[in-house]
Amino acid sequence: MLTDGEDELSSLAESINGMLSRIETSQDQLKKSELEFRSLVELANNSIILTDSKGKIILWNKSAQRMFRYSENEILGKPISILFPDEYHESYQKVMDNPYNSANSQNMGIICDSYGFKKDKSRIMVEISHISWKIKKEKFYCAIIRDTTDSKQAENEIKESLREKEALLMEIHHRVKNNMQIISSLLSLQSRYIKDKDAFEVFKESQNRVKSMAMIHERLYNSKGLAKIDFAGYIKNLVDDLFDSYGVNHDDVKIDISADKIFLNADTAIPVGLIINELVTNSLKYAFPAENSDHEENRIYIKFHRNNKNILLVVGDTGIGLPEDVDLQHSETLGLRLIRSLVDQINGTVELRGNGQTEFRIIFTQIEQNSPVNN
Repeated sequence: MLTDGEDELSSLAESINGMLSRIETSQDQLKKSELEFRSLVELANNSIILTDSKGKIILWNKSAQRMFRYSENEILGKPISILFPDEYHESYQKVMDNPYNSANSQNMGIICDSYGFKKDKSRIMVEISHISWKIKKEKFYCAIIRDTTDSKQAENEIKESLREKEALLMEIHHRVKNNMQIISSLLSLQSRYIKDKDAFEVFKESQNRVKSMAMIHERLYNSKGLAKIDFAGYIKNLVDDLFDSYGVNHDDVKIDISADKIFLNADTAIPVGLIINELVTNSLKYAFPAENSDHEENRIYIKFHRNNKNILLVVGDTGIGLPEDVDLQHSETLGLRLIRSLVDQINGTVELRGNGQTEFRIIFTQIEQNSPVNN
């Protein structure tokens, strides 16, 4: 039979044994957690570097060794500053001054681009994701580093290739525009020797068609992307040029343009520009005969708007209208045949509305570059 003293001693021994067992279990769990952590660090593809509050390296994984060529024995205890240029240290200090915590979560994983120095002082481009935290009064810093030398070099090569192609494309647009202007000038010079009025009109119309295409290439040459133009601005310039070509005063025939800011590529802009050229030319030549002196009612209007996934182009006038027997789909006149052909090129539909005036409504979608079109 145990005495009271022996009973207390037995209870104390059991408590001590229990405490020792829990300590041993905690240590085993700590060792297991440390092993898991080190395994993750060592198996990581990116370099992982850990420093103390003084910037001395206290952890260095195998990927860091392969990247910077320092062994663990050579680098531990050395300042992290030997690996990076001076400008990196500003970012490092900012991270150290703002350690991560639950109330400061925006400082988690700050990323910066820099370059690093290998053991032989050669340079590599790197992307650094870094963070700091505080345990009691001690600050720690961790950097996860990815070598971006190859990707940066590939990126620079792509940028250089794009610059060369942009320069080539600019030169192409410039030369096409110049060649078309030469053709237009030749047509203009040749037309001076033509006595027949009908033949003269044919030359003038051909000249305006060439100029409408030249204006596309001029705008492409001056555009930022070289591939698309702001078509609303092009419409205004084209119409002004046609008014000048036919000597029409804006006081005699009003022009109303309502156009959304829509960018068209060359494959779409050229046929659409030619369509507007044909329709406005037709209005200027035939819609307002000299005997129609009511200038207040003389008006040409153009609408250019998005219509769901399509684009709506409306060109009309308040003139005398087309003859009643005109059949848009079967007419053999050059102008209407050309309009039908151009509408087919942009996979569009065209509708002619009368009611004493003339209005063409064309719905189309933008042609994707290099996509086939109807012939």
